[in-house]
Amino acid sequence: MVNVEELHVVLQQSFSPDAAVRQPAEASIRNLKHVPGSVPALLRVASEKQVRFEVRQAAAIQIKNICRECWTPRHPYPYSLAATDGETAGESIETIPGVANQQSSVPQLPVLSDADKAEIKNGLIHALLDEPEKSVRDLFAECLHTMVVHEFPTKWPDLIPTLLNTIREGVPAMDHPQQQQLAGLKVHNALLALRKVCKRYEYKSKDQRGPLNEIVTASFPMLLPLGQRLVQQNSLESAMMLKQILKIFWSSTQFYL
Repeated sequence: MVNVEELHVVLQQSFSPDAAVRQPAEASIRNLKHVPGSVPALLRVASEKQVRFEVRQAAAIQIKNICRECWTPRHPYPYSLAATDGETAGESIETIPGVANQQSSVPQLPVLSDADKAEIKNGLIHALLDEPEKSVRDLFAECLHTMVVHEFPTKWPDLIPTLLNTIREGVPAMDHPQQQQLAGLKVHNALLALRKVCKRYEYKSKDQRGPLNEIVTASFPMLLPLGQRLVQQNSLESAMMLKQILKIFWSSTQFYL
């Protein structure tokens, strides 16, 4: 079990100008991918508003990187391929013909446990919906996209209902001055998350767009009137929400050619 307070200290020490303090902290951070429970602990640090912004951002970067590298089994690239083959960058070695057998001695990267994945999925959505800082929010959103690629829809059936319920409940609250700011933030962030899900299906062929078609059916009747309402409002917050709606419409209408 990772101690959140100790992790917070290590992240702070990674900013120290003293190399004797900074370098051990950096080494500990690089090793986090091998430590069970590290990503849920990082998420608690990143989502805590009382923590220094730089530390929150550093925690969010680690979450994004570990989820990208360790969500599913994969092998590190051999140096020669990584340096010369741009088109296969990011693929697992086992997916590249003729390489898997030659690289059997390459150690396999760690994989997040099912328990950690469940905790991360639940915690990340709540953290993303409540996040006011753009850079941290965008890092959470990129992590969400990684998880959507591997988990949605079969292993994450409640994702879209959660996002749509947030929008549905938040829009009326935006009319009340005392709730307007928080409700607008949640609606915007839910739209951002929904766009990341839709982006997963950009340029997919018709037989691969089943989940997206269901999203369109469930969300467009809500998003169209919301977009029409936002067009009439002269504020930065309204423009940001409208931008996400237009991106959702765009991502949902791009077909494989």
